[in-house]
Amino acid sequence: MRKFVLITGLVLSGYIVHAQTYYAVMVLDAKDGSPITGATIKIKSTGVILVTSQSGNAVVQASPTDSLHIQSKGYKDRR
Repeated sequence: MRKFVLITGLVLSGYIVHAQTYYAVMVLDAKDGSPITGATIKIKSTGVILVTSQSGNAVVQASPTDSLHIQSKGYKDRR
């Protein structure tokens, strides 16, 4: 299985709602840096599941101490 890289940008980290923060997340292939479309991102504390766009991007609303579980077919899971 191929590995992928998660890059969490704190681009939107200035917006706080109910002690949660917005994070811009980009999921990329570790080998060639290409975006991974349709990867699922599950927020552990809430069970909310998001899907990355064609550019591998998603905006996640989570607390700073939250854990994310990222999956995509053909790739090793990342937490």
